[in-house]
Amino acid sequence: MLLTGLLSAGGLASAPAQAATEVFADPARDSAARGADLVKVRVANKRRSIRVTSFHRNIRQGIPASISVELDIEPRRRGPEFGIGTSLGGDSDWQLRRMRGSRYVGPPLLCPTTLALNYQRDTSRFTIQRSCLRRWRKARVKVEAAYLVVNRATGTGRSFSDYVPSKHGFTSWIRRG
Repeated sequence: MLLTGLLSAGGLASAPAQAATEVFADPARDSAARGADLVKVRVANKRRSIRVTSFHRNIRQGIPASISVELDIEPRRRGPEFGIGTSLGGDSDWQLRRMRGSRYVGPPLLCPTTLALNYQRDTSRFTIQRSCLRRWRKARVKVEAAYLVVNRATGTGRSFSDYVPSKHGFTSWIRRG
């Protein structure tokens, strides 16, 4: 039996608070984004970070696809305050940027963020540390996966996107755990 600690009075201490975690399924259940198709998104709003894990269908190294997350942490302000994105095909940088409305503003933020791509599990995961986000109590996200199809004969391309929860919507608010 594992005990997390003892109170000075001799009783058992409660376990540390767990991060508030919510899972959101792709409501469209489509495959418009082909190799970047979103199946679901898990958001863990922890004390010191926010972790957004996207579950895809058939991502692989080298695919012409991208993932982006818009993060809303201010209920009183309209739209997201931060955005982060990268290539799903690997060999790419990622940047956390401030947003106003649906546009990036200012230079990339230089603060602790991590990206983990797992091609065996078809997942991509961004972790954004608290020092990047100032203070926040709750958060909601919008995730977009985009796949580019290029016509080699004409050199033109077309992008197909998949969203969780939707193109113009955000998930419900998730309180920090």
